[in-house]
Amino acid sequence: MFQFMLQGSPSVMIPDLISTFGIDAAQVGFLTTYFFYSYIVMQIPSGILVDIFGPKIILIIGCISAATACLLFASCSTLWSAKSSRLLMGLMSAPGVVCTLTLASRWFDAKQFALVVGFTETLCMIGAAIGTIILAYTVHNFGWRAAVFVCGIIGYLVVLMILIFVRNYPPDHPRQKVSFKDFCPKRELSNLITVFKEPQAWIGGLFSGFSFAVIPAFFALWSIPFFMNKYQTTSTVAASIVSIGYLGAAFGGPLLGWFSDRIGRRKIILTVSSFFAFFLLLGLIYWNPHIIWMFIFSFALGITMSAYVIPFAIIGELLPLEVKGKAMGFTNSLTLLIGAPILQPLIGSLLKHSAKPQEIAFEKFPSAFALLPLSMGLAFILSFFIKETYCQNRVNS
Repeated sequence: MFQFMLQGSPSVMIPDLISTFGIDAAQVGFLTTYFFYSYIVMQIPSGILVDIFGPKIILIIGCISAATACLLFASCSTLWSAKSSRLLMGLMSAPGVVCTLTLASRWFDAKQFALVVGFTETLCMIGAAIGTIILAYTVHNFGWRAAVFVCGIIGYLVVLMILIFVRNYPPDHPRQKVSFKDFCPKRELSNLITVFKEPQAWIGGLFSGFSFAVIPAFFALWSIPFFMNKYQTTSTVAASIVSIGYLGAAFGGPLLGWFSDRIGRRKIILTVSSFFAFFLLLGLIYWNPHIIWMFIFSFALGITMSAYVIPFAIIGELLPLEVKGKAMGFTNSLTLLIGAPILQPLIGSLLKHSAKPQEIAFEKFPSAFALLPLSMGLAFILSFFIKETYCQNRVNS
């Protein structure tokens, strides 16, 4: 929840960030993307660290550092220091999903994994939805620096919760003492090669990446100014439309995970969901009905695009237990590869006003956003190449 709040926080601050740092729309896209540069690079190292030291200590160190990075960002006066703070946020919050999914694989039966992944994404989306509304209110009344400071305080509260509640293993699991002495470069390299050599890890991860791109490239950054301009409404109303999309994803994650487990199929969920998400994106961007339809389409899009959680279960069922942490890190890195590092700044560049660089060229939204249904269309095509696991582990380790 905390990590997704950090990812999407700039979406409610775009005019303030442009004014504070004297930048244009393209530079805002790059500023927000600095979070994801370090976040993606750190995914596989996070998996290695989690496999060696266990999730709890990695979560504690990462969350403390990410919260501190928020306080640094709130006090930034130059663009380079803002970029450095976002880079640190991404770096230190990178282990969050890997740790959570590793804990899920230890605490729950394999048949429940897709459902647990869905609930994990539910918490992420609730964090993004609540965070968008809270931060929009805080930015409007107290300024963007106060909003980022609030994020930091929330981060320190999460650290306290981790200390109290998180356990690396269930009570009946034999305790395992881990240290850096357990690190064997040759073994870790062999495990990484196992992940890299699995074609389904690449196909499934890219499916997740093209599907998830809607979150960082649309909901988390450019959707609020888009809806404000499209309906000439306030940032609070626009943020509400976005929050409904997050809630749809929060509902869709466990729903699709549960339904996949129930019918014993993975592939059909991916194909059907990406098909409908493609047309919902077209409706959101190019249709101009009463604003109430934007709430409905946003919620439905959140549900359908949340099929990106299913490949995590597929890859977990195809690879051995000893590489689960690395496999989850690899999949998560591909999941984030398309939307933030590529589409966020690319859309920002397309929205750059040629005559007034520090203003957004609102008339370019339809053409710039064409990249979003294109991304979902590619996910739909990839779904035909994903192997059906029938919700069964394919390895005996």
